Amino acid sequence: MRTRSFLYSLLFILSTSFVFPAFGQTMKEDSLLANKVGQVTINAGGGASMIYLLTQGILNGSGYITLYTGPVVSLIGDYRVTRRSSIGLGVAYQATNGTPGEGDDNPSPNESLREYITRTNVALRYMYQFSKSPYFDFYIGGRVGASFWTDNVGGLPNYGTLAMGHSFSVLPSIQILMGLQVYLADFFGLHIEAGVGSPYFAEGGLTIRIKNKVKSAKPTFPMHAKD
Repeated sequence: MRTRSFLYSLLFILSTSFVFPAFGQTMKEDSLLANKVGQVTINAGGGASMIYLLTQGILNGSGYITLYTGPVVSLIGDYRVTRRSSIGLGVAYQATNGTPGEGDDNPSPNESLREYITRTNVALRYMYQFSKSPYFDFYIGGRVGASFWTDNVGGLPNYGTLAMGHSFSVLPSIQILMGLQVYLADFFGLHIEAGVGSPYFAEGGLTIRIKNKVKSAKPTFPMHAKD
């Protein structure tokens, strides 16, 4: 009995002697590899914008009484060019639609006709990071790009009147934003952003971190030959 207990205790001590140093070494390496040049972060999430107020005015002015606005769907990729800054590309999509009424005095929805307005924003980002911690990252920056608007009517092929007056348009976009990333694991975390401008004023979701595993090697110099 004592021999078995001794063997179990020895096995436990040996296992912990391997696990905890390995865990500590991993955390140490993570701290050294995080926020380095070459690190890539991918943000995927949803948000909200002021598109509802814009399209509400446009569609209501055209006699639409039923309005629906979906959330902003966002995908962002940032590449760390220095310890403090990163550049990236962001894509955001949002759609809204309305159903017109059949009369002004007693409007009732005409479900056979629905008008769809969409906005797809593509923009470049520049972020300045304040934190060097591998567990969270606070940043501010800007986003400059273009928004591609579409206005289509479904349910009536020959319908010629559009709320926006045209079926496709491209408009420039600019945004000033700030954000926070919190990592729950080595490669996984959450993020939240707040901005002024297009395509959203608030956005949040998941973050994936892809670290640069290539450590810089120390320079070696050839030995000088002795005379």
